[in-house]
Amino acid sequence: LVGDRVRVVGPLGQGFETAALAPRSILVGGGTGAASLYGLARAGRSGSSVTAILGAQRSELLMAAGDFEKLGVDLRFATEDGSRGRKGLVTDVLVEVLAETAEANVETRLFACGPTAMMRACNDLALAAGVPCSVALENRMACGFGVCLGCAVPMAGGGFSLVCHRGPVYDAAGLSWPG
Repeated sequence: LVGDRVRVVGPLGQGFETAALAPRSILVGGGTGAASLYGLARAGRSGSSVTAILGAQRSELLMAAGDFEKLGVDLRFATEDGSRGRKGLVTDVLVEVLAETAEANVETRLFACGPTAMMRACNDLALAAGVPCSVALENRMACGFGVCLGCAVPMAGGGFSLVCHRGPVYDAAGLSWPG
């Protein structure tokens, strides 16, 4: 209700750094993950070529599409039912964008947020293309202080990292992806 007080713990961890934007930045957002990329898209309008790829199961579930459209970035869509943009997954569109980028021979960086399987696929595609990839993990952060260990993620070099402290943004190649 109006006037009620709400206790909030945050912000937690480290977000995307706008300084990490490359001359060509590709942003891939699946579902609600699109919201995490909006600030990067806005910051990248000056000095960087930004392509944003947004995806969802169907068009009415696309997050922040209108907000991204207002930015004037290269915006592409993928919906699983084909109701907007390409029918399929955001990674289907990403394959095309990475091919275009390879032809242009320009320094590129990929940023992704969405379901874990999508981010893993983005990492795999980025590695194959020789493009660095940063991901924002969507792990639950129960305590936010690193005490409960509920947000621990395995690292490729061994050990674990606590998303509430070190994340949620990671170099995708440094994570040990499931499956």
